[in-house]
Amino acid sequence: MGFNGPSVKQSNDEMVNPPRAHWPEWLFSFACCGMIAANARNRRLEGEPFSVMTYYGQTPGVEVLQGIGWVVAVSFILIAAAWIMRPQWGFQCRHALTLISGMGFVVAWLELVTALRSLQGAPYRLDGLPYDPVTNLGLGGAQVFATYMMLRLPDGRLGPKAGLGVKLGLAVCSWIIQLMLWTLISIR
Repeated sequence: MGFNGPSVKQSNDEMVNPPRAHWPEWLFSFACCGMIAANARNRRLEGEPFSVMTYYGQTPGVEVLQGIGWVVAVSFILIAAAWIMRPQWGFQCRHALTLISGMGFVVAWLELVTALRSLQGAPYRLDGLPYDPVTNLGLGGAQVFATYMMLRLPDGRLGPKAGLGVKLGLAVCSWIIQLMLWTLISIR
C-alpha cells in the first residue's frame, strides 16, 4: 500500500457510490433559512420613511450585494435539497455548495466594507454592524459559509472524529480572525 493507496481506493469507491448529503448540508440549509428571514426583515424595514435602512439601502452597491446575498442563500438551500433528493448528483452538488459558500463569504465581507464606507459623513449610524443590516447577517453569515467550506476539507490521515475536531477548531480560529479583522477595519 503506497502513499496514494487509500485515497485512490476512496476516489474509486466515490465514483461507484457518489457522496451523500450529510448533517452539514441539513444544518447549513437551516442556517440559510435564518439568513433569508433576516434579509426579509431588513427588506421590510427599508420601506419605512426616515429609517436607517432606507438611507443604507440607497448606498451605491448595497442593493446589488444584498441581491447577490439572497441568491447565494436560496441557491445553497436548493442545491442541498437537490443533493438530498438525488444522491447521484453528489459530486456536482458538493462542489457547487463549496463554491456558493465561498461566494457568500466574499459577498458578506464586501457588504461590510461598503457599509463602513457609507458611514463616512452619513447622517445616520448603523449600530447593528457587523451583523445587521448587512445581508445574510453580515459577519455571522460569513462565518457560516466559512465553516461549511472548512467542513468540506478532506480528513487526510485523521479519522472522522479527529478530522471533525480539527475542522471545528479551524472554524473557531476563523471566527476569531474575522472578529479581529473587523475590529481593525472598523476602528479606522
